[in-house]
Amino acid sequence: MARIVVLGAGFAGLWAAIGAARKRDEIGAAGRDVEIRVVDRNPYHNIRVRNYEADLSEVALPLPQLLDPIGVTHGIGEVEAIDPAQREISLVTSGGEETLSYDRLVLALGSEVMRPAIPGLAEHAFDVDTYAAALILENHLVSLGHSAPSPGRSTVVVVGAGFTGIEVAAEMPDRLARAG
Repeated sequence: MARIVVLGAGFAGLWAAIGAARKRDEIGAAGRDVEIRVVDRNPYHNIRVRNYEADLSEVALPLPQLLDPIGVTHGIGEVEAIDPAQREISLVTSGGEETLSYDRLVLALGSEVMRPAIPGLAEHAFDVDTYAAALILENHLVSLGHSAPSPGRSTVVVVGAGFTGIEVAAEMPDRLARAG
């Protein structure tokens, strides 16, 4: 059986897996011998461009909900190494180290925010780069509503004036008001 492995369940990874599943269905009987597998570090697809929202309930979509109906298998793991000569991927999963072979490989691992070594940044800065980071920000905002009033308690500095920075800044007054 041929195996297509897609590393990453972001938009590019899902698009690749869904497109491969569609093509497999189009070719009919010949496609029955093709396994499509998605591997991601999370059990969900994160609609990353919506992580700035106060209500995060619809930004993390479970992979089984998206992939099971179209016959795409999926697993959770961290990629440790790729050996193109052997067509193998070394993964770390909840069960330990695993090796996954492939016939075709799609690399769609995305990106992540890199924080410079600025004193105080790690302790006092938040981002909305990932679902987990957006939850940390939300929990912090809620905790502000339970803390004693102070001069800087409701002061927010948004660094970045791209679409996400503008969206975060526009949402912040309402989010702070709801947090109390």
